[in-house]
Amino acid sequence: MKKKLALILTIVSMFISMSALASYENVSINDKLQVLKTFEITEISDESALGEKNTRRDFFIMTGKLLGINLYKMDENRYYRDITSDDRVWNVANALVERGILTVGEDRLLRPDDIITAKEASCVIMKVLGVRNIDYNMYFDMAVNCEVLDGIGVSEFTNKDAVTIIYNALNTNTFNYSASEGYKQGEKTLMEVLYDLYYVEGYVESVNNTDVYDNSGNGINTIKIGDTVLNCDLADGYQYLGCYVSAFYTDIDDTYTLVNIFVNDKK
Repeated sequence: MKKKLALILTIVSMFISMSALASYENVSINDKLQVLKTFEITEISDESALGEKNTRRDFFIMTGKLLGINLYKMDENRYYRDITSDDRVWNVANALVERGILTVGEDRLLRPDDIITAKEASCVIMKVLGVRNIDYNMYFDMAVNCEVLDGIGVSEFTNKDAVTIIYNALNTNTFNYSASEGYKQGEKTLMEVLYDLYYVEGYVESVNNTDVYDNSGNGINTIKIGDTVLNCDLADGYQYLGCYVSAFYTDIDDTYTLVNIFVNDKK
């Protein structure tokens, strides 16, 4: 199985398509964190920080990084009166307002230090996925229905919840609007819209009995996952032989190169 995705500049990382939703439920939170770190979406250092509360500032900055917004570009527009230009969320907040993802209330308060709620995070993420101009509570309902909220906690929103919801969103099909049908999910995931990457899952096999970590010789350093043969530049690729994995690779001039791999507990 392979799904086409998209690439931010030279960054390569991981994807699981909507057809593989059952499998991404088995991805560990650490692997989800590594995906976001590879894309430079999060600054959460390791699993030990996942239990910390996630503020509105934290989540908006992660959303900004997801969309490739420059944190350090000094935007002169000022929509909120409780942040200043030396706040890292300043430019992100301005950009998210201009993109219709954040709204400015009459009090013009961003409340950056408040812990974000699941409803607030859902509203932001569903707008990133293409949904706009619906009742506030419906954003949460739609997030539940398309499984964007799968795996988040029921108490105060934490870094783990933020990583989970953004990871889920990357693997969720974006929405299109028509006057006759309203909002309907299209064929492309958010990952497809933003990046250029392919996904495959299956059992890892060697190719022609070659050694998967030897970089010399024709046909050496390749592995096979399902029906897909990949160049494997990972020094520890041999450890995955016989394992059921999720893997992510680039396709440049019909040359498939593995960029990330991890064991999938689906099998």
